[in-house]
Amino acid sequence: MIRVLHVIDNLRAGGAQSLVLDLASHDPELDVYCEVAALHGTSSDTERFERRGIKVWKLSSQKWSPRLLTRLLGLIRTNNYDILHFHLRGANWIIKPLCALFSKSRRVEHDHYAPDLAFRKVWSILPSAITHLCSNHIVAVSQAVADALNKWEFVAADKITVIPNGVDTGRFSPIRAEHRKLARSALGIDQKSFVVGSLGRLEREKNFRVLIHIADLMPDIKFVVAGEGSERDALSFEAEGKSNFQLLGEISDRENFLAALDVFVLPSIFESFGIVIVEAMACGLPIIASRISAVSTILGDTNVLVDVGDEMAIRDAIQIFRSDLETAVTNGKLGRERVCEYFDIAKVRAEVAALYKTIREKYGPESA
Repeated sequence: MIRVLHVIDNLRAGGAQSLVLDLASHDPELDVYCEVAALHGTSSDTERFERRGIKVWKLSSQKWSPRLLTRLLGLIRTNNYDILHFHLRGANWIIKPLCALFSKSRRVEHDHYAPDLAFRKVWSILPSAITHLCSNHIVAVSQAVADALNKWEFVAADKITVIPNGVDTGRFSPIRAEHRKLARSALGIDQKSFVVGSLGRLEREKNFRVLIHIADLMPDIKFVVAGEGSERDALSFEAEGKSNFQLLGEISDRENFLAALDVFVLPSIFESFGIVIVEAMACGLPIIASRISAVSTILGDTNVLVDVGDEMAIRDAIQIFRSDLETAVTNGKLGRERVCEYFDIAKVRAEVAALYKTIREKYGPESA
């Protein structure tokens, strides 16, 4: 049995957190046991992990408590983990180097960040490049991310394995009429509305302003966005007075949110992967998304890609899906089939487990 501790900055709703939730969930087909350590956060953040039977270690209720590192090192020594798997920058930039100094467990880094330098930021290259040296191996969520690691952060290609994020295709499944009805009731959405939605952090790179502008052009369609972030106030101000646009705040039940929609739109400027698109495809929703490298790879030749910020193209695609149910259903079915073939979480877990085994064999019982 390979014992793994996933170390992540926090367990708030997000793509990296969703992946950790799925990777850490027990799979009887694999010889892997996982626990999760959150550097900081609240008890409510851990609930969805604990409902899956995952052991969660909440190291601090505050950011960067002085006791955080001593608690983590004590945890590692007591539980004798084979692999420490790090997610997000706090865990990778600060905690991983300290674990390299004070622990002999092998260290895997998971890079969830978009490959574009405008998103990764030029100033991040140096700390990233330095702390990559503390990783035994790095998982990139897409080939574009792997290429960025190699080109900008000087990571050797043989130290990187590309493993796309995945979703539970049983949990995220084709939407039934009754499920849609219940989901809309729970969210306060009119049952007769044609609903277009998106989900993600309310940050500049998600480009949700585009949906506010399109809502102006399509007053008879309901637009909803779920998530929280630093742009909440600015988006609320811009959407003021628009009765057909609604910010729903952070939601914990992503399946229910997706079940309430007729069309999913991802207008992002940057994405490292775009796990929410995979979730929406698994639900059989027709998709409209920005033509950016990671997202294009996910969609393949299913559904609709548009240039970043092309509001008219998004509007036209929404109109097609609204007026032509057969096209909407066909696109949704093709998307679901693609997810089942390439992005099922069972396949992803198996690839990650195989990587753990390779790392343990390569570095022996203890890593320097």
